[in-house]
Amino acid sequence: MDKATKMKDSGIETSGLQEVSVTAPDLQTVLPTVSDHQDIPATVADHQADTPQPQNESSFDSNTLFTTNHDVAQQSQQKLLEELNESKKKIAMLKKKLKASQQKNRRMGKKVTSLQQILKRLKDNNLISSNCEEMLSQTFSGVPLIVLKRMSNKKSGKGNKYSPEMKSFALTLQFYSAKAYEFVRKTFNLALPSQSQIRRWYGRVAADPGFTEPAFNALKAKAGEAVAGDALVFMVVAVDESWKVQCGYFFIDGLSGAERANLVNVCLQRLSDVGIKVISLTCDGPSCHFSMLSALGASLHPSKMIPYFLHPSNNKEKIFVLLDVCHMLKLVRNTLAEKEIILDNDGGKILWQYLVDLHKLQNDEGLRLGNKLKKAHIQWKQQKMKVNLAAQSLSSSVADAIEYCATILKLPQFQGSEATVKFLRMFDHLFDVLNSRNPLAKGYKSPLRVSNQDIWDPFLNEALT
Repeated sequence: MDKATKMKDSGIETSGLQEVSVTAPDLQTVLPTVSDHQDIPATVADHQADTPQPQNESSFDSNTLFTTNHDVAQQSQQKLLEELNESKKKIAMLKKKLKASQQKNRRMGKKVTSLQQILKRLKDNNLISSNCEEMLSQTFSGVPLIVLKRMSNKKSGKGNKYSPEMKSFALTLQFYSAKAYEFVRKTFNLALPSQSQIRRWYGRVAADPGFTEPAFNALKAKAGEAVAGDALVFMVVAVDESWKVQCGYFFIDGLSGAERANLVNVCLQRLSDVGIKVISLTCDGPSCHFSMLSALGASLHPSKMIPYFLHPSNNKEKIFVLLDVCHMLKLVRNTLAEKEIILDNDGGKILWQYLVDLHKLQNDEGLRLGNKLKKAHIQWKQQKMKVNLAAQSLSSSVADAIEYCATILKLPQFQGSEATVKFLRMFDHLFDVLNSRNPLAKGYKSPLRVSNQDIWDPFLNEALT
């Protein structure tokens, strides 16, 4: 076989020795089809082993030609592999996105369909009261669609305004229970505004010149609702200065202790936001306020006394709780007058009748024995909110007059009044100690200091027993 024939059989075509052209093997025979998604096990060494090598008889280097040929094939193979791997990565990424989107849609559907059951869940978990459940039911229509739209819209903060219906729902729910509000907010993927935004809404009322729109809206709502039975008022009183400011009020027709506690926390947080440090909370003594103190974390029960709770914005700050002295004094007067008889620890009888007899005696004689007892004090129900009537009834001057009638005048209707006299003096001194306001006052009316501890400390220990 001649030299030209051997080179042709080896895949090299030549026309004499003037021209030399290299024909690369067909890629279809070397590489598998890309659509088969199979690995391509091909190397230059393997290809060279399978390909007949020309004999080194020509005037040119045939090994160099075949090396160049296989380099081109290898580069094409690597490029296809890279494109294939990139396509696989894109497909995997799209599958993940599709799966996440499907899961999100399923969760969203479940949440929106279960929104109508949220009130029942909150009620079952004791997070809201019956009044709250009824109020939310009245302002509930349309909220599921609004929540759905906000959940599907990833924009938040500025520029993402809340609709009036959403504001109504959020304000009402947060008004009754902060815990319930957080539960619903987390359940619906933060579709509701934050509690800091709620606090800002509480204090935002347009007051431009002209008729006030919020006032007319409130009057319209009031005309269609039952008249509130009470007003819940929040007032800030300075300790080291002489001022007091009403910071909020609510017309209510009954609120549970937990709902009142929620409003207290909102008020404390707002005061903290403007730099006001609160050291104590004073309230009157209805049973709902004892429940409120319990919800806040305090307790005034003698067996487990915890006279403070932690600040909602800073758990290192203690806020001490006090019962309003004036209101508590009225409650004592009301109890004695309505029950007519109270027994002390020694079994002594404390009778309201002694005060009635003293008033009758002074009215018949036209004289008063150094006290201010009048008809208004005996018929107190017509003016039961006046503190001065209760303070003047449970006073040392009345106790002295009853004791004088019993021991000096020896009047029979005042005999056995020792327990009543002791009771009246005890509460008169307690009122002076707890209501002290003059730093220069003397005796029981003076402020509690270490210098006068020998006066108030023995008395308070005696009052406890």
